[in-house]
Amino acid sequence: MKNSIDELQAAIPGVQKFINDVERDVKKWKFKTEPRLDRIQVILDVLKIDSNEKKK
Repeated sequence: MKNSIDELQAAIPGVQKFINDVERDVKKWKFKTEPRLDRIQVILDVLKIDSNEKKK
């Protein structure tokens, strides 16, 4: 049991590095997709306004 605990404690830095890498990748993904989502929303808003004006 002592050996298993020592192995787990030795693995903690590697696991923490993996977690940090995943969090960094998620932040990059969010950063890259967010501006596109904003632009898509603007386009949808403009199309909705155009559609409403055509109905009048």
